[in-house]
Amino acid sequence: WRESSAPYLHLGVLYEAREGLPASTGQMFVVRARLPLGHRDSVLVQGLLTREELMGHDSAAFWRPTLPRRRLNGICCECCHVACSCASSFPNISTGNQFVTPLMCSALCRLGYELSTPAVRELTKQQDLARSRGGQ
Repeated sequence: WRESSAPYLHLGVLYEAREGLPASTGQMFVVRARLPLGHRDSVLVQGLLTREELMGHDSAAFWRPTLPRRRLNGICCECCHVACSCASSFPNISTGNQFVTPLMCSALCRLGYELSTPAVRELTKQQDLARSRGGQ
């Protein structure tokens, strides 16, 4: 896993039989919370999330991204995003200060969506496969 570039780890889980319930299996997906290796410099910081974007529609927001998202620094104020290094590089922000800016929050949300999409697709595929076999 450490040397892999896979976006997620898919594990099988065995639940032992107990209290009259039969043994069963489950699945667990662990999503890697790191920038994808191939996208470190190519993805630029986008604007703030909009209602339209959250609802699945194209956003009409006007934004000219110029900063690679891996260089997005600072979490205490908007001026820190470029001007200082009061936090480590995105997405590995310090947990000492939880006052993330709207721009940092938007970038973290977009990264979460990007990173979880392959795992959600695989989970959906596994659920469909289980249903077609007569499972739940």
